[in-house]
Amino acid sequence: MLLLGKVTKEIKENPYIEVIHEEITNIQEMLQDGIVIIATGPLTSEGLVKQIQELTSQDKLYFYDAAAPIIEKESIDFSIAFYGDRYCQEKKKEETLEEWKKRLAEQEGKEQSYINLPMNKEEYENFWQELVKAEVVTLHDFEKREIFEGCMPIEVMAKRGKETLRFGPLKPVGFDDPRTREKTICCYPIKTR
Repeated sequence: MLLLGKVTKEIKENPYIEVIHEEITNIQEMLQDGIVIIATGPLTSEGLVKQIQELTSQDKLYFYDAAAPIIEKESIDFSIAFYGDRYCQEKKKEETLEEWKKRLAEQEGKEQSYINLPMNKEEYENFWQELVKAEVVTLHDFEKREIFEGCMPIEVMAKRGKETLRFGPLKPVGFDDPRTREKTICCYPIKTR
């Protein structure tokens, strides 16, 4: 079960939480009953937007959703790709080399959260070039064109320069290419759950 499914299940089964699947027209009335969490999106009604703006003293609301590509696992070449989590595999400052190797050995065979695709310099530059010139989705009129640093689309980051991704989401820190045991130029991580 996906993490989102687990969270939804826990919320729905909690006797102290009431889930309401309908348009909310009066937040103030709901607040009298206790804590209120409003989960809404880009198609929030105008009336609800105004109420949220009044409660938060904000004149603008933003909604960002990850539009990540979907990749069929069967299409991944596992003679190249490997499972791993850079933050679990990276050697910590206080660890000795022996402690680090032992910890890595203990992780062998355990389910990892990411499938990683190591790239050499030529592969990375080709990937970056294709990403920069790729077709992008046209935004709707109601979608804001403001980009926040913390949730920047990868194609926007790529347009900042060839090395930007290597110091961001594709940084090779913590990984050696398992085929060659050499440092990777970058690793493209695919979240598995």
